[in-house]
Amino acid sequence: MMQPAHRWNDLQQRAKLFLNRPAYKYSTMDTDKLPQTGGVYLICLVDDTLEETPLYINFTSNLRNEILTKRTAFILTQLKSPQKAAEVLKSNCYLRYIAESDPKEQMALTVAISLELKPLYLNN
Repeated sequence: MMQPAHRWNDLQQRAKLFLNRPAYKYSTMDTDKLPQTGGVYLICLVDDTLEETPLYINFTSNLRNEILTKRTAFILTQLKSPQKAAEVLKSNCYLRYIAESDPKEQMALTVAISLELKPLYLNN
């Protein structure tokens, strides 16, 4: 069994690897390639200077279904104008994700990433 300090170091390292993964632009990503397995995902906005603002992080048992649902539903509920929502989705909204089948690992990784980024919204 891994010691708590080693476990936390391992989670922090995995969180850093996650954050260095490519961010996919919602409007151009190939949704057919999204895995239908469990994992962790992060929705962020990118401004003109390419600075990322983490919006939402969560874990799920099915990345593809969750991401396809959240992609529109979450952002539409946050914006008053459908036209503005479409503009944000096309130009500023990005996604990172990683497959992880173990629900306990999903939750632990979500916490580690959340502590690193402090996203605006959490669902855990």
